[in-house]
Amino acid sequence: MERRIGFDITLLARSISLKMSEVMRPFGLTAGEQPFMAQLYRRDGITQEELTDLVHVDKSVTARAIGTLEAKGYVRREPNESDGRSKRVFLTEKAQAAHGPFREALEDFGDRLTVGLDEEDLETAAACIESMQAALDDQPIL
Repeated sequence: MERRIGFDITLLARSISLKMSEVMRPFGLTAGEQPFMAQLYRRDGITQEELTDLVHVDKSVTARAIGTLEAKGYVRREPNESDGRSKRVFLTEKAQAAHGPFREALEDFGDRLTVGLDEEDLETAAACIESMQAALDDQPIL
């Protein structure tokens, strides 16, 4: 059988995005906003540039996502005291109140995504995904 790992991963990513949209709907969020919120829950007050690097997107994507999250009342931006050219992003009280349910929704989604996989399978899958991501990060864009 011909290996089509890139194609298979693309299909999986699309399926995950569609399902993630359903998971985020109760919070008034989109699948595209989820990784930004997840990173901010881990590191509240980071700069937009740091957030861009963590989420692996273009700066303009981060700026749009943060603008939308700000309009929805989940984040606020403040000037970075150590570098006036950048902004730091902080979670609002609304976001803090949603943290527990948000985390539970993501954990439930992760459980559904990995049903039937044992710990060894999960470790192998994670290692493979990390290796593929590292390989892409190390390659110049053509």
